[in-house]
Amino acid sequence: MLLQHAKARYFRWYWLLSIGLALLALGVFFAVSNAVLHSFGFFDAYWDLTFARYYFGREALYHLILIVAAAFYVYHRPNNTQKLQVFKGRKKLTLGIDLVHWIEAEGHYLNFYTDSECYMKRERLGVMAKQLSPEFIRIHRKFLVNRNQIVSKEKEKRDEYVVLNSGKRLKIGPSFKEKVTF
Repeated sequence: MLLQHAKARYFRWYWLLSIGLALLALGVFFAVSNAVLHSFGFFDAYWDLTFARYYFGREALYHLILIVAAAFYVYHRPNNTQKLQVFKGRKKLTLGIDLVHWIEAEGHYLNFYTDSECYMKRERLGVMAKQLSPEFIRIHRKFLVNRNQIVSKEKEKRDEYVVLNSGKRLKIGPSFKEKVTF
């Protein structure tokens, strides 16, 4: 949970942060184990160098490998169901991205359209396009469309439209006509 939060919030510094946290956890565990062993009378001082040589040998290596492997797994785990935090009125909800048919920009906000509902989020469309890039394609300066919802592409005079499963037609922008492939 902590690693996922760090990955989402500090994406560029993720590996440095996870290795730093692993070393911090290792140091805290070493200090606590030294204090516990001293309180039971195994050591004369709080810091025993022979225990440090032993502890920072095999055991520390095993712990460090385990923590880095866990961080690597969390970082590279496929995220099949991507979720977004959106608003319905004043209520904050979590919405699965596979439920969204299309996204429309309206001022500083984005409207997420599903089968029957419309949700809102304050975000820029360009940022959302990069975040959802394989599943969603940008067809207009105002629209992002879920690839799985596209049925066909229609032409009416000079305008081109994308037709969705729901029957909704969305206009393809002039600068996006060459880029729209599905």
